[in-house]
Amino acid sequence: MFSSRTIPVQALLIALLTAWTVIGYGVTPVLFSTLPDPMWAGKVAGILFHALQATGLVLLALLLLARRNLGWHGPTLVMGLALLALASLQLGWLEAAMEGLKAQAEISALPKTDPLRQEFGKLHGISSALYLVQTLLIALLIWRTRHPATPGEDDGQA
Repeated sequence: MFSSRTIPVQALLIALLTAWTVIGYGVTPVLFSTLPDPMWAGKVAGILFHALQATGLVLLALLLLARRNLGWHGPTLVMGLALLALASLQLGWLEAAMEGLKAQAEISALPKTDPLRQEFGKLHGISSALYLVQTLLIALLIWRTRHPATPGEDDGQA
């Protein structure tokens, strides 16, 4: 069930999942419910999400470089690549697009019908959905490292 090479990988993935859930589903809602200005809550959350995505990107890139030694093939490899792509998308496009909109105006001060606020809301929704997908993929990767495919199963090892 566990090999000596997968235990450190599992620990890294569990730490990443813990950070993902604590920041995304614990700290961020608390920021918005306790700080008096949603703009400041958003700034702090944005800094945390940026650090989290960058950390995830580096960690996943390193794990993918070591994929042969880790036995990552088939679906496990696809999940790792998907996580890498999603982190890149969050950092390279969504984060930049949202920051660009925030640079034009204080989003929370705009009327709900303002096109800038609506565009920000759309990007925020996409970002939130991708964050949830990332969270689930990390959990699945942990499961896959605990329950690796046996030769001949659907993990590309016939």
